[in-house]
Amino acid sequence: MKRYIRAAVRDLSEEPKDLWEEIALESSDPYTLRQLYDCTGPGDRAFYYALTNPNMPKDILIKESDSPNERIRECVAHNTNTPTEILIKLSTDFARAVRGAIMLNPSTSEAILRSMLNQNYMSTAYIMENPNAPEDILCELAVKYPEERFRLAKNPNAPINLLQEYIADNENKIDYGFVNRAKDNLRARGYPVE
Repeated sequence: MKRYIRAAVRDLSEEPKDLWEEIALESSDPYTLRQLYDCTGPGDRAFYYALTNPNMPKDILIKESDSPNERIRECVAHNTNTPTEILIKLSTDFARAVRGAIMLNPSTSEAILRSMLNQNYMSTAYIMENPNAPEDILCELAVKYPEERFRLAKNPNAPINLLQEYIADNENKIDYGFVNRAKDNLRARGYPVE
């Protein structure tokens, strides 16, 4: 049973500390998230959850984008509310996890994705999961990283013809997880699949 979380908590001290992680994930109130940020730190999961919450105030995301802590920068990179200029900066971060978070973030622009593609990082395969990645990039990555095609199968905007081709190529192989994901993807989009 899910516990009731107030949308706006006036004073975080009124809430039991064991609920802070849940509040960090579900709160739509920037004031509450700012309180969580102020009351927690890198040792608390609630701190990281608050940083990934899309209602986290942008000034905090901007500040934490310069953190020496890779995990904090990764949370900022995951946040769909992170300003574009910060996503651009983090797209060249030395940490692979941070770059991967940028590639997975649906708010990452096509221009940023294209620039990351040209950086030739192995982790660019993560772009295959981004629902806003352009079709030409998805096709290029599918050829470049065939072993990562499971990522494409999860993408709700993956090119239909590519998914159908992959299914046909893999029907007689052991890669049932991929085939099933690709079939589920096509079914969800209204395409008949055997």
